[in-house]
Formats: sequence, C-alpha cells, structure tokens
Amino acid sequence: MRRNVPRLVLLLVLLSSVLGSGCGRRPAPLTDDFSDPASGWGSGGGAGFTRGYVNGRYQIEVDTPGLFVWTLHSTRYRDVSLSLTAIADGNPDNHYGLICRADEEGFYYFAVSADGYYGIFRSDREGHLTAIDGVGMHFTPLLETGENHLRAECNGHRLALYINGERAGEPVEDTAFDEGLVGFGAGLNAKPGSITIYFDDFEATPLGGE
Repeated sequence: MRRNVPRLVLLLVLLSSVLGSGCGRRPAPLTDDFSDPASGWGSGGGAGFTRGYVNGRYQIEVDTPGLFVWTLHSTRYRDVSLSLTAIADGNPDNHYGLICRADEEGFYYFAVSADGYYGIFRSDREGHLTAIDGVGMHFTPLLETGENHLRAECNGHRLALYINGERAGEPVEDTAFDEGLVGFGAGLNAKPGSITIYFDDFEATPLGGE
C-alpha cells in the first residue's frame, strides 16, 4: 500500500506582493463558494495542468505524474481553521488538500488521496515535501468515494486534519512556519493518467487571539 510522500516535479504558487499584506491586523474570516471568478484565487494553465473557476466551483486538472499545482489567497493567517469540500475524478493515484502558513520558505500541506490515504506535510522553499510524522501517507476509512469535507487546524505548533467530521490520526507538531497565506492544491503521484479535483465552500477562520 502507498505510504510514501507525494513526489513533486513542478510547483506553482502565487506569493509575490501579497506576502506582506495584512501584517499587524487580525485577519477577517474568509468564505468562498467560488461563484465569483474575481474572488482572488487566480486561474490559468501550463504544461500538464489547468486551474480556475468552473461552474461555481474551483477546479484543478493535472495530467502529468509528479506534478503538484496549488492556489493561494492573499489573506495572511497565523492560527487558523481551514475547511472545504472536494470531489476527486480520474486517476486514484493522486493527492489533494488544504494549505496553511504559506510564504517564501514553504507551507504546511494537509493531503488526502482518492485511494484512501492522508498525511500532513511540510514543504520547503524548493517544494520538497517532508512528512511531519516521519512516515508519509496513512490509510483511513474516513474518506468517501464521492464528496469529502476536509478541515485543517494550524494552531500554534499543533497541526490536525479532520475528514468528514472525524479527526484523521493524531495531531502532529512542527515549528517551521508561524504564519502565511492559505489555500489548497492537488497533484498526481507516479502512475500515468489525469485527475480533476473540484473544490467548493472554502472557509478560513482565525483561531484564538490572533
């Protein structure tokens, strides 16, 4: 069974000038049902992928093994709860999920896969993913074959992933990133094929006294 860290060939991220926005202020909660193509997630494509707003959802398509594509919003958060719903279609050898505390140095990635696995990872500035628990992907019975609701908590050093209302495994701790942008992404692992991940109903809620 697959337990390895998702492999990456190319990473796409929108950081640029938004990295300095919102410093020193408590950020407002963010909700987005992706009905407005100008709500701040961007769109476009390149070799092996497309991403953008489609029919009231945000869609990421990937057809190159090892390719990981994501999008970020310009609002910065420190301690935050993130959630969305997602539907995976196509090659089950995939990964998709939520991102918090993204900056020039990397981010945290809360990943699940259509074949029933989950993991929490740290990305460095070159885009290499490291499983925070030192293992990688773990099997879980919590994932459904259709739509799944994902929630991630970045609270101090504690990182936790919830799938369809239930916590997936034990929380992990890491000190690499304190704050940054939030978002979501999707990618393929080693097997040839293509995936389309449909994202909807994104929410970001500050936690504690941020």
